[in-house]
Amino acid sequence: DDCGGEIVMSDLSVANIYLRGNSKITIRASRFSKVFVTLLDNATLNIEQEDYSQCYVYQYGEHTECKTKGNIKIRKKVEHN
Repeated sequence: DDCGGEIVMSDLSVANIYLRGNSKITIRASRFSKVFVTLLDNATLNIEQEDYSQCYVYQYGEHTECKTKGNIKIRKKVEHN
């Protein structure tokens, strides 16, 4: 559930990434890469977009954190009881 690290995306790479628990990840996307990230639980994401890459973040819940640099598309969904 708890992990950390850095993911580097470049060229024509594509990825679906799911972060949950207390994970802390940095993602760097460049060139023509495309990345889709789903944030759950207490996950923390640092994401950087460069060049023509495309980044999409789907943020669920009130306890996730997302720090961005570049043109990042963020969708937030907070559940109401």
